[in-house]
Amino acid sequence: MSVVKFPDAGGCSMTLMDVDGRYLTASASPDHWHSLRTMKTRCDDVYICSYPKSGFHWIWEIVAMLRSGASTPIQELMEGHITDFMKLDDLERQASPRTLTTHRYSVELPEEIFHMGCKIIYLVRDPKDICVSYYHHLTQLKRLDYEGHFSDFVLLFLEGKVPFNSWWEHIKRWSAMKVKYPETPLLVVSYEDMKQDPVGGIKRLAAFLEVDVAEDVINNIAKNTEFTTMKSAKEQLENKLVSYYKCGKEIMYRKGEVGDWKHWFTGARNKEFEDFINTKLQGSHFSALVSPDRYPWLRTTKFGHL
Repeated sequence: MSVVKFPDAGGCSMTLMDVDGRYLTASASPDHWHSLRTMKTRCDDVYICSYPKSGFHWIWEIVAMLRSGASTPIQELMEGHITDFMKLDDLERQASPRTLTTHRYSVELPEEIFHMGCKIIYLVRDPKDICVSYYHHLTQLKRLDYEGHFSDFVLLFLEGKVPFNSWWEHIKRWSAMKVKYPETPLLVVSYEDMKQDPVGGIKRLAAFLEVDVAEDVINNIAKNTEFTTMKSAKEQLENKLVSYYKCGKEIMYRKGEVGDWKHWFTGARNKEFEDFINTKLQGSHFSALVSPDRYPWLRTTKFGHL
């Protein structure tokens, strides 16, 4: 474990913790990071996995509602279920069925998950929108001590010199898991598809989770998890994490829009981003998780397929 500082293109540095090659926030505990591998798995555990800023909070809320049979906002924060930061004892004290969340690679999770048939939901989102959202998120974290400009941040994001490393590595690792464990019940959820058809997406999640939910409940869940409604509901809850944010208030819900990247990427920067990602994904099985039709700029004909 060591503290590392990564300067961006403009010379502003981001302070992170290097735990065996995984970059985490400066408050990370190596013992805790590794302890999850020893957590006792339950057959009814459901894991929501994604790279940061892919719709984590939104999908957790929907899944929690579906599994509880409720259609009103959950009166707790998703942060109480994220394995990356919670203590092992707290995770193991949670009552079943647990809906757990993580930004980890599959190999960093308990091996039992893949042998016991635990359901896994993997979220995908346009990495350009992720990059924009992540920039705004990270510049608000006091412990990262980062105040760079977006145009200078992009290369840090591409090179994975941010918490939880790179987007493309995350996709490659989870795609490899899909190949290694083809029988694992894994549902890929697209952020863009959910925004376009939330009711249809919720029904798909319900079918995967094998929960019987009435049509009116589905509709109410869609209504109560609309961005502005959910943002308002969560901002009313006590959140001890706001002391870590420069603005002193909830930062997890910024815009929730599709295509916001168009306001941030210049033509040259956009091409540089696409070329970098395409090069890194070459030869991978990323299309096991990402539909070739979802992000046309990902040149799938050059890559491996299942």
